[in-house]
Amino acid sequence: MAAMLRNLRVCLRSLSPSARFLSNKVKVQKNSCSICENKLENFGYKDVLLLRQFLNPVGMLLPRRKTGICPKMQKRVAKAIRRSRATGLLPNFEEKPKVQKVENIKVT
Repeated sequence: MAAMLRNLRVCLRSLSPSARFLSNKVKVQKNSCSICENKLENFGYKDVLLLRQFLNPVGMLLPRRKTGICPKMQKRVAKAIRRSRATGLLPNFEEKPKVQKVENIKVT
């Protein structure tokens, strides 16, 4: 591992300063945001069907690592959800589904 790092340093030293800068930038890969990719950037608090995709079954906002949207759109989605909850289009929190216990039935 250490030998590989030394070889990489030697290779980078041999490059010109601008090439070193470009070699660092090429490695960074950008994940695409589903909202930006589909050009749905003009959404608002009235788009309940879109906003519901970013809520879990209880009604809480899903984190970015699960939705895969960029930080800018995550903030806009959170703001739109807060506004739609304030206007009554979305519920604040839905109750967790209640599980009914099944009594043991004796078969005779």
